[in-house]
Amino acid sequence: MGISEFFLYVYSDWGRMLLSIIISLIIYILLYRKYFRSLLDPLTLMLLGSCMGCSVVIFLYIKSLILSVYFYSYISTQLFFYLGFRKGHNSKRYPVIKKIRLIDLDEFTKCFFVSAALIDISSQLLQYKYLGIPLFMSSRLNIMADAGGVGILTRFISVCRAFTILLSFYYINYKKSNILSSFSKVYIVYVILACFLSGSRGSILIFATGFFFYATIFEELHPKLKQQLSKYEFRILCVLSLFAIGINTVKYGSLINGVSEFGVRLLCYGDTYFYAYPNQLIEYIDDSQPFKSIFSSFLGFFRIYPYDELPNPIGQDLFHFFSNNGDIGGPNARHNIVSYLYFGMLGGLFFSSILGFIAGFFRKLFFSRHYKSILGATVYVWLYSSSCSIETDVNLYLFNVNSFIIVVPFIFFLGMLIYLLKISYDKTKIKVRLDT
Repeated sequence: MGISEFFLYVYSDWGRMLLSIIISLIIYILLYRKYFRSLLDPLTLMLLGSCMGCSVVIFLYIKSLILSVYFYSYISTQLFFYLGFRKGHNSKRYPVIKKIRLIDLDEFTKCFFVSAALIDISSQLLQYKYLGIPLFMSSRLNIMADAGGVGILTRFISVCRAFTILLSFYYINYKKSNILSSFSKVYIVYVILACFLSGSRGSILIFATGFFFYATIFEELHPKLKQQLSKYEFRILCVLSLFAIGINTVKYGSLINGVSEFGVRLLCYGDTYFYAYPNQLIEYIDDSQPFKSIFSSFLGFFRIYPYDELPNPIGQDLFHFFSNNGDIGGPNARHNIVSYLYFGMLGGLFFSSILGFIAGFFRKLFFSRHYKSILGATVYVWLYSSSCSIETDVNLYLFNVNSFIIVVPFIFFLGMLIYLLKISYDKTKIKVRLDT
């Protein structure tokens, strides 16, 4: 079922769609209420998408548009994901990131931040130069698919910002350096502009989650941060929603279209289900190479297999059932779809529970507060925020892991170079003063 057909059903029976959303909200509130920390928590945002996806499945089932086997497969894999999440969240063993004693960690963190910011800015400008500005393109996914080697810039941008947004909040309130504080403010403005030009409505969420992480990390030192988080989180979400509507308005030419597209986007969190389940289209997807499909990011990037020997993403294959114009697109392959397709009804339960365990483990890891420095905290933040994509798309999660492995050494190397140059410069200044 394509998106147009699905929304025809929604518009003709919006009462059942609303009932499905209410049922989903009740289920998710009952299951996850004890884990709620903030509206800006990445887990909350992940569960919002998952809840909307659940409402789509319930609606399809109520309308008798899908077979019972798919409904039961969805419910059981979602349940085992939750059980795995609880198990991971109750884990008692956590690694500890210790301070580096060979260098001045505070000074190196400053250099690391500047290094990541410079790599981000350079990568973004190069992307604009070679690929153009995504906001003004008919399909930014098509452009990225044909980007060749330039596509790696996206990895650099996403990984760098995973560190720089949190560190920017930290250095804006840093009392020891006005220069670093001013640089952080300018950098924040740059990222806001870059998010708008990206054409991605979800890109701006990085600021919401960044504020949540900053407030959580420093809530013991600055108790007022927790109060500010509770006070402003709803307003922040409203502002970000207006930002997304603004992007839609620019893309689709009118405010009405911008608002309606925003509502459509919420229901499209369940697009993989209305693509795959009706008419049993999931049965027509190639399921012969599960390992290659799930780990395609690693296998392709490191040239273990050529990209043309790797399976297409599941969402892309589903999309091509309804579009033959050559565009790149398609829904995220949520874990329920991957579990059923590659591992069947029983094996899929085990697979979904593993993914849930990973999400729960890294969430508890972050809140365990075993990090010893702000730089260590950023690593824990990345581990947790990335794990929140695993329910949405396991391939996206592994892509993020792969990007982290590739990009962080570059940030570290440039940061260390800046650090050594700064140390050398400071020693020269001291020597000059002593000589005079």
